Formats: sequence, C-alpha cells, structure tokens
Amino acid sequence: MKKILFPTDFSEHSHSAYAYTLNIASKLGADISTLHCYHLSISGQVGPSDTLETVREQEALEQLENYREAAAKMHERAVSSDLSHVSVDHLLEEGLAVDKIVEISDREDFDLILMGTKGATGLKEIIIGSNTARVIEDAKRPVLSIPEYASFGGVNNIAYATNFDVLDREKLEELIVFADKFDAKIHVIHVNTDADKQPDEVSMDNLKAGIKNGQDLVFEIIEHNDLEEGLNKYIEAKNIDILAMLTHRHNFFQRLFGTSEVQKMAFHGKVPLLTFHETDE
Repeated sequence: MKKILFPTDFSEHSHSAYAYTLNIASKLGADISTLHCYHLSISGQVGPSDTLETVREQEALEQLENYREAAAKMHERAVSSDLSHVSVDHLLEEGLAVDKIVEISDREDFDLILMGTKGATGLKEIIIGSNTARVIEDAKRPVLSIPEYASFGGVNNIAYATNFDVLDREKLEELIVFADKFDAKIHVIHVNTDADKQPDEVSMDNLKAGIKNGQDLVFEIIEHNDLEEGLNKYIEAKNIDILAMLTHRHNFFQRLFGTSEVQKMAFHGKVPLLTFHETDE
C-alpha cells in the first residue's frame, strides 16, 4: 500500500484522524493525498450566465483558500508529530463527497482510503452512517475507518472477522502483507451467534490450511449470541488495534450485519475498522 487517500471536511475530528493517517503512512512507506469536496451553493439557480459564472469562480476561490489554510495546519501537525517526512499532496474537487471519493480512489489507483468517522445518534447517525457505508460498499479499495476518539498507539494486534467466505483467504493474504509492516499479530475470529449450532471448526481448519505464511496467525471461534458485542469483547480482551473484515457489494450489510449493525461498528466501535472489498484491485 503506497498511496493513501484521506478525505477531509476540515472538522476537528478530521484533524485527529489525519494524525492517525500520518502514522499509518509512515509505517507503510506510503504517500498521502488529502481530498476535500465541495458543492457550490449556486448549483441549479437561474440567472444571467455571466453573473452565475462569476459567483461560481468566487466560491471556488474561497474553497481553495480554505483548503490552503487547512493544508497549512495539516503540515504543522506533521511537523509537531515528527512525521513531516511523509509525502503529502492535496486535492480539491467539486461534487458530492461520496461519489468523488469512490471515483478518485479508482481513477488515481489509490491503495487505501482512510477516513475519520464521528460518533452520532438518531437521524444524524443515519445520514452520516449512510455516507460512510456507501464508501465502504462502493469503493473498490480497502477502507480504514477511524473512530472519533481513536489515537495511534501502534498496531500490534489485528482481528479479521470471518464468516468463512470463499474470498477470505485472498484478503487474509493482503492483510498479512499489511500486518508485516507493523510486525502485528493477526487473529482470525468467527463469532457463532447460534447457540443451537455446533462451532464450524472444519471451516476454520480449512481456512487455516489454505493460507500461505499463515503459521503465525491465531484462529478462534467465539460463542456469543450478539455479533457486535462478541467482537467488542474480543477486541477488549485481546487488545486489538484494528478490526478487519471482507465486504460484499450491495448485500454485505444485509447479509452479515444489517445496515444498523455496520454503522455501530464504524461509528461506535472502539478500534479502527479495515474493510476489504470483494473486487479490490
């Protein structure tokens, strides 16, 4: 992973997530491109074309100036964190944030999208959560979502939550490469939520046998009636730094978690969530 896309909205939380991004990029030896998307307020308005174009140019210039100020603050944070050696450039795009994130990550061949998520409740959670869920679901690149209060303290333990998908082996091989950069241990876990079902140890053994260089991985089956709670308890007990999982376009949220459950993991989870897409390239 050599190219990281970091979408930002200039919020205080995005600055905190940027510090995390700098540390990840430094460990990976990757470059960062920050991305700010804006939507002009005059879009769709009727009036003299020359007047509208002048207003458009003025608003665009204001967005550019705001971005320059934000970029300067980002550089200050990098310097204060002794991470100024990380290469950073800045992208400013007009358009809807989710669409642009997905489009640019594909067009510019980014290896990883890293974005901050802010805890919220009620209607705000539904709105914000749907945007993040869309990026996770639609982007072809892995997405690392950083919770609001997460701070980088190293990556020593990574948990990969498996439902014994046929693509798990492929994604675990990718995760092994990522984990090696941090000298991190990988825990491959399955949460059995059906008390009447025997633990699927055969499937776990088959998964283990099919992974190259997987001798140092930990494989465990957890018995718990609630998937989210089972994962969070394991995360706390094993000092997990990143939770990773495979996503499936269009049916992942309904099939594995349900939309509300994925939003809870992304916004209320205690650790960053790394999602691999079934069509990562």
